[in-house]
Amino acid sequence: MKKIITVFIAIITFVLISWFFDSKTTGKLIDDTQKPPKPLKIAIAKSIEFYQPKMILLGNSMLQNGIDENLFNQCVGIKTLKITLGGSASAWWYLTMKNVIAKAHRKPDMVVLFFRDDFLIRPEFRVDGSYLGYINDMRDPGGESLLDRLAYLNNLNQLQYLLIKHSSVAQMHYQAKPAINDLIKAKIVGPMTGNQPKAIEKAIARVFENKKLNQNLLTNRQLASEMTKNDSERQFSQKLNNSFLPEIVSIAGDSNIRLILVRVKCRRDLTPGQQPEHLLHYIDQLKKYCQSKNVDLIDFSDDDRIRSEHYADGDHLNPAGCRLFTKMVADKIRTLTGNKKVL
Repeated sequence: MKKIITVFIAIITFVLISWFFDSKTTGKLIDDTQKPPKPLKIAIAKSIEFYQPKMILLGNSMLQNGIDENLFNQCVGIKTLKITLGGSASAWWYLTMKNVIAKAHRKPDMVVLFFRDDFLIRPEFRVDGSYLGYINDMRDPGGESLLDRLAYLNNLNQLQYLLIKHSSVAQMHYQAKPAINDLIKAKIVGPMTGNQPKAIEKAIARVFENKKLNQNLLTNRQLASEMTKNDSERQFSQKLNNSFLPEIVSIAGDSNIRLILVRVKCRRDLTPGQQPEHLLHYIDQLKKYCQSKNVDLIDFSDDDRIRSEHYADGDHLNPAGCRLFTKMVADKIRTLTGNKKVL
C-alpha cells in the first residue's frame, strides 16, 4: 500500500511540476517568440542592398572594436561593409550567412569572419539569455532544424532529440533554470527590494560593468569559462561535424563567396606560451581543415605588433589598437586578393 501511495504522490508531483512549467513557458524548447530590442535582420539586408559591398566583415565586439570601417575601406581598396553583434558567436554568424548574406540580390565577393580561439566549433555558445532574441531575429520563418539540433540539443541522439523537441514534459530540464530565475526575481527579490524584475536586472548589470572589474581577473575568468579540451584529431572531427563551421563553408561555396577566417589576438597571447596545448592542437587541425576547403585562415594570435597598450577591457582593443589592427588586417587581405592599394 505504501508503494502505491508513493507512486501516486510521485505522479501527482510530476503532473503539477509539468503544469507549472507549461504555464510559465511557451511549451517549446526554443522560445522563438522572444525578440531583440532592435531587430537587425531587415536592417542588415537593406544595408547590403544599398551599399552593395564587395566584402563583408562579420563578427562580434572583437570586430566592432577592432576594425575602423572607414580606414579599412581606404586601406584595402575594396568596398566593405561591417556587420557586427556584440557577444555573438557561431550560431548568429551562421544564420546571418544563410538567411541574409547568401540571400542578398547582389552577394559580396568575400566574407571575412572574425573569431576567437575555438568559438567556430562551439554551436551552443551564446544562444540563450540576452542573445536568444537576436538568434530568433535571424531565424528563417520556415524553421531552423540545424540550429535547434546543434545550438540547443547538441550531443543528443535522434530519439532524445525528437522526445525533447515534441514533449513539453521532457523540455522541463531545459526550461527549469530560466523559470526558477524569473520566479525568484518576481516573488522573492522583487517584494524584498520593492523593484520589478527588469529593474533588478539593470542594477545587476550596473554593478558588474566591465569597466568596474579588475581586468586581469576578468581575463582569467573569461578564459576559465571558455575553456574546452580538444586534445585529439578524433575530438576535433567530432566537434567540427557538430558545429556550424562546415555549413558556413558550404554556404559560402554555394554562393560563390570567398570565405576568409581571421583569428584575433587575445590579451592572454601577450605572454608567449600561454595558449593551452589543446588550443594549439585545435588551431593546427583548423588550419588543415581550411586548407582542404580552400578557405583562407589568418591568425594574429602571435603577432607582436599588438601590445598591452593596445587593449581596453578584456580582449577589446582601444582606439590606437583598432587603427593598428585595421591596417594589419587590410594588409593581409590585400596580399590575399592581390590588390595593390597602398596604405
